[in-house]
Amino acid sequence: MVLSIHRIFWTAPVVALLVCFMACQKQKGLPYDALDPETSPPAPSKSTMLTVAPYVLLGAEVSGDSLYVNVQYGGGCGVHQFELQVAGPPMKSLPPKQMMQLKHKTSGDPCRALIQEVVTFDLKPYRLSPHGVTIILLDSLNIPYSYD
Repeated sequence: MVLSIHRIFWTAPVVALLVCFMACQKQKGLPYDALDPETSPPAPSKSTMLTVAPYVLLGAEVSGDSLYVNVQYGGGCGVHQFELQVAGPPMKSLPPKQMMQLKHKTSGDPCRALIQEVVTFDLKPYRLSPHGVTIILLDSLNIPYSYD
């Protein structure tokens, strides 16, 4: 019995050392340079990653070839971006109608100020009629866009 306890007492540390040495081998399939912080690309920081955030559409109007949209959102400390996106194919009507949607993206702004801002978008890509009028459908708003 003394011999078996003595054997376990010396065998356990030897096995532990072998496991440690085997775990320290170079990983297969992973480039060794990927572990070097100087050569690997930096991970994106939280300030550059943008996520979709809520907003309130207060109003919109067209002046020339620009759409001015009055929006309201919470924040005040982070980056906020608005994108005007097509929300489907143009409707075959006279004048033609284009459904649009506004996307608000932010970097996770922790502040709670109520911001009201007017954002501007170029409407030239949405000239759909040779007759000089396209109706922009943004949320519940029907906004006539007249052009030459």
